[in-house]
Amino acid sequence: MDREEERPDRSVELKLREAKEVTIIDIDGRIDLNASELIELIGWLLKRGKTKILLNFEEVELLDYNGLSVLAIAYKNVKNHDGVLKFVAVPLHVEKLLRITKLLDVFELHEQEKLAIESFYETAPQTTLPPLRRRFKRLDIASFPAHFMPEYRKDEEQFFEGRATNLGGEGLFLHARKIYPLKTELTLRLHLPTLTTPFVVQGVVIWIADKELQPHASPGMGIQFKQLDSKQQKALVDFIDRNLVQRSGNV
Repeated sequence: MDREEERPDRSVELKLREAKEVTIIDIDGRIDLNASELIELIGWLLKRGKTKILLNFEEVELLDYNGLSVLAIAYKNVKNHDGVLKFVAVPLHVEKLLRITKLLDVFELHEQEKLAIESFYETAPQTTLPPLRRRFKRLDIASFPAHFMPEYRKDEEQFFEGRATNLGGEGLFLHARKIYPLKTELTLRLHLPTLTTPFVVQGVVIWIADKELQPHASPGMGIQFKQLDSKQQKALVDFIDRNLVQRSGNV
C-alpha cells in the first residue's frame, strides 16, 4: 500500500481485513471516477485466490454514476473468477442510487458484518430478499396500466415513450429503446392517476443497464429526479405510500 501513500489526491482509502477466509475491504471516502483502484485491488485479490470478498460501505461518503460503473466492473470480475462479492453497512444515500438503477436486484446487501460473513457459507440458496432491500420504499410498477409509460426527451427533441419498472421518491428505472448517455439531463412526463395534468419533472441519467448484470432490464436507464417542487414530491410520496399499502404482499 506504499504507492497509495504517494497519492494525496486519491478520493478513497481501501483497507484489507480477513475473517473466516472472507476478505473484507473497508472503503473510506468517495466511490467515483477516481476510485478505479478498487477494481485493481479486487483483481489483485482474485489472482491470489481470494474469491470471497465483502465490501464495507460504512465510511463511504459518496457514490456517483462513475462509481456505479466501478462497482459493476468489480462485480463482473469477481463473478468471472467464480467468486462472490457482497456489500455490508450500505448507507441510505448509496442504497438510493442502487435502487434507482435496479442494482439492488444484482448486488447482495447485508446490515451486519457477522451475518454477511456467515452468508458466504450458506449452502441453501436464498429464497427471499435480504432484510436491507425491504427496508426502503420502492414501488414495482412494471405490471401497472399503460399510464405508467413515461414520456421523456432531451432539450426540445420529440418525446419518446418507455416503461417504468420501478418508482421511488428520488427517481425511476425506465426500460426503453431510446437510451441517452450518462449525465444527460431529460424532461419526463408521468401520468399519475391522482393528478389531472401530467407530472413534468427534470431528471438526469445516472445508470445504463448492463447487459451482463441486468439482461432483463436492458435496454434501460436509471434516472434520478432533480428540482422537484413540494407539490410534485408530495404527489409522488403519497402515490407510492398508497400503492405500497395496497400491494404490501409484493413488497
